[in-house]
Amino acid sequence: MNLSSMDLNLLLVFEAVYSERNLTRASKRLNLTQPAVSNALRRLRDTFQDPLFIRTADGMVPTDLAEQLAGRVLDALEMLRSFESRESFDPAGLTRDFRISISDYNGMLVLPRLLKALAEQAPGVSITTSQIQRAHVSEHLSTGQVDLVLAPKQDVANLSYEPLYADDYVGVASAHYGPEGGQMSLEEYCQREHLLFSLEGYGRSTVDVALSKLGKKRKVVLRSSHVHTIPHVLEGSAFIATLPRLITLDYLKRFELTSFGLPFELQGHEVGLHWHARQHHDPAHEWLRGLIKELFAH
Repeated sequence: MNLSSMDLNLLLVFEAVYSERNLTRASKRLNLTQPAVSNALRRLRDTFQDPLFIRTADGMVPTDLAEQLAGRVLDALEMLRSFESRESFDPAGLTRDFRISISDYNGMLVLPRLLKALAEQAPGVSITTSQIQRAHVSEHLSTGQVDLVLAPKQDVANLSYEPLYADDYVGVASAHYGPEGGQMSLEEYCQREHLLFSLEGYGRSTVDVALSKLGKKRKVVLRSSHVHTIPHVLEGSAFIATLPRLITLDYLKRFELTSFGLPFELQGHEVGLHWHARQHHDPAHEWLRGLIKELFAH
């Protein structure tokens, strides 16, 4: 292996292929043609005397050597990027696509504000979102598949966290089938048929756990990982749902719905930003985190 003659730009190709697991997406990320990326990958293979990535039905799968190299390569690239001083960093001239893992309902709260701010401060910046997968937050951040994850706090090694906002839960029903006087008893709550939103679309929710502690249970007729399905179904039915308050406020403006306080205690949650330690001092990454935090400061 002759590293003295190695083109450091090849490491950017390694990073893109490792993160994207797809040559087409890696090409778009690097703003290169696919043949150029394929040629760079061939040079990397020659340098390390290893295939590095194997093409499969699931994409470009890294070899054992590629996995060993990945942490060091990604750390080295982030270190080089961090050498750009904060004083010289100008978001107005930044051209970069940030990948954010975020749920639909948090996206409704964050993205309209963020895109408006980016258009004013950094028109060269774009955002690519993906549906959050809670079980893979650490993996996706450590491999560089995403730059940020916006979700309730996860205590994972090598991940940093910054809180953004707090939310709690309310009951939601059609305006024609809401509880009398805006209050619903625990008995009626358990007798009504429920729509359940969860990111996974299955399993036992915090509502069911809280009810079981009271010796109660409810009947769920729909479990959905798509929160925007819920208000459409609620509007013309006698079903009820338990949803985050902040997104419910938006739904009340656009659908014939009503909200009511829950007849039992249910703990709320805090939502914040997660990122990998290697990106902590990346000027562009640090700027974006600060911008998002500023949007929710008031």
